[in-house]
Amino acid sequence: MSIDIMRAIKAPWQNGGGFWRMFLGGLVWSIPILGFVSQGYLMEYMRKISEGKDGLENLFGNGSQSFIRGLKYFIGLVVLSVPVYSIIAGLCIISFISTKSHPSIFIETLISALNILFMFYILALSVSFCVDFKIDSFLNLKAGILIIKKEFIKFLTAFGCSIAVSFLYTALLAIITFIFLPLSIIFIKIFPVVLIIYILLIAIYTSSIFALTVSIMNIMGQFAAESEYFAQLKQQNHI
Repeated sequence: MSIDIMRAIKAPWQNGGGFWRMFLGGLVWSIPILGFVSQGYLMEYMRKISEGKDGLENLFGNGSQSFIRGLKYFIGLVVLSVPVYSIIAGLCIISFISTKSHPSIFIETLISALNILFMFYILALSVSFCVDFKIDSFLNLKAGILIIKKEFIKFLTAFGCSIAVSFLYTALLAIITFIFLPLSIIFIKIFPVVLIIYILLIAIYTSSIFALTVSIMNIMGQFAAESEYFAQLKQQNHI
């Protein structure tokens, strides 16, 4: 079985999904502290897909458990992000000092490459985290490398599908923005209409960002379902 990108694109909108569930997920995700529930929910969804199951459940169905798992994921992400973005910040400072203006093309390219590599690796560590939802699993750098190395083509395909879905949502949001913003200018003097337009835009953006992440979790869950090394990690942890 290969990565079914259409399955991932449809996932947020069917089998228990839909606009309001995506909106709720995105809204909760944007609220400090409470957002850990949505983060944990997404990790649980990836695990569910890896087990061959499908469908989206109630966001607060495992509220406290999802919160703890989301918090653990966030802690792991912060621990890994600090050194990476410290390097990126250092590169920016060096570039500003040397050029006395804006970063050089070389530095900009290097920073972009570091960001992409970091995203690439974080997805692998997210798969590792879904084995047992422990911080140690997310910080298991060796496991992250082996998840990529042992099935490189499959993982690269999953990453490529994730990028493709991201571009799809970006294009759709750009089109929606292109349609709605001129309307807000036309009705600039009618406050209720402008307010409704901006509320709709916020709702669409919020639900779309969460839906995009659900699609990516679906893709990575499909990868994990096929990954022999992921199965080995589960066996090692008696899962």
